[in-house]
Amino acid sequence: WTTFTIASALTARIDSDTSAAYQVCQQLWLSTALINDALAIAAQTVLAQALSKGRPELAAETVKKIISWSIGSGIFLATAVGLSFDEIASLFTKDIDVQDKIRSMLPFVAVSMPFASVAFTLDGVLYGARDF
Repeated sequence: WTTFTIASALTARIDSDTSAAYQVCQQLWLSTALINDALAIAAQTVLAQALSKGRPELAAETVKKIISWSIGSGIFLATAVGLSFDEIASLFTKDIDVQDKIRSMLPFVAVSMPFASVAFTLDGVLYGARDF
């Protein structure tokens, strides 16, 4: 959270339009991260169940499947954001300057989504495996 706080403080020092655009992009990124976090929670449950039953082969298969789903989810979300820059920007504000800044930031949000998706899912996998 420290990173978000520092980024918010830095954008606020630039100008209010940049700060507003950053907040929209941050909330969009966090929303998609929570979607992927739901996949991580499912991974925790399935993996812990497989490991508690002494079935490491099922656990390995589960990890492969969950990671492939997270990659697919990240690509889907990145594509959805990538194809709807204009709609997303106008959904949050009528201010043209803020919309332009949102449009300039959204490519970075979209590019990060597949990586963030895998990171959140692996986090769930590691938590699921840690207890067993």
